[in-house]
Amino acid sequence: MISAITSSENLDRRPKWFALVNEQIVSMPEPEVSVHLLKNLAQIPPALALIRDYNSHQDVPLPNDVIIDLRMGNVFYSRDDCPGNVQANSPQLPKFAVAINNRWALLARPDQTGASIRELFDLENDIELYRDYESPVDILIDDETACPVKDGPIFCTRKCATFTVKVNNKPVKFGSRRVTGREIKETAIAQSVALCADCVLYRVKLGGGFGPAIRDDEKVLLREGDEFRCITPDDQS
Repeated sequence: MISAITSSENLDRRPKWFALVNEQIVSMPEPEVSVHLLKNLAQIPPALALIRDYNSHQDVPLPNDVIIDLRMGNVFYSRDDCPGNVQANSPQLPKFAVAINNRWALLARPDQTGASIRELFDLENDIELYRDYESPVDILIDDETACPVKDGPIFCTRKCATFTVKVNNKPVKFGSRRVTGREIKETAIAQSVALCADCVLYRVKLGGGFGPAIRDDEKVLLREGDEFRCITPDDQS
């Protein structure tokens, strides 16, 4: 459960930012930064040009006096400042990178979901994903949550806290929110809920009624207070 946000925390609810320069993470206070400052922070010699990476032969050297927006691409490299290399623009999309716990990865596209970020970094099922803010209170990212880079490219992780769901009206504790239907039944049985392993598992919908039957190998995302019902195959009630 995420605690209430105080007014002072709201004022500092800004996502953390970074630029990836020559494959090194360079922390940024804001998404908008001058080329001069970014070069200084990345320790790029003045004689070298900073280039936004479009994965193209027409990447554009950036003048020192311009302000760049990391939301338009946060991957850069340096090279000799040769006027003959300057082009009007690049036909390719800029590269984007995200980071978790100081590990970075390039994205195939800037629009991601919690599930795709988890897959990119191969996070274990008992690890929760959060967007990292300049605040003590970060935002939990569910699998289906949209995670566009423009909202912040830095994430962090935490071990999932124990929480409780109900199976056949009995409380069952879990330490992972991503489980299979079989694991729900096995965990309930281990915690003394009377059911059989071959029963059919259903999620109880808000207001009553059952959702579709959950297969043993089907992945389920659990939340505090979820309810499930196990029914024997020959029970038609």
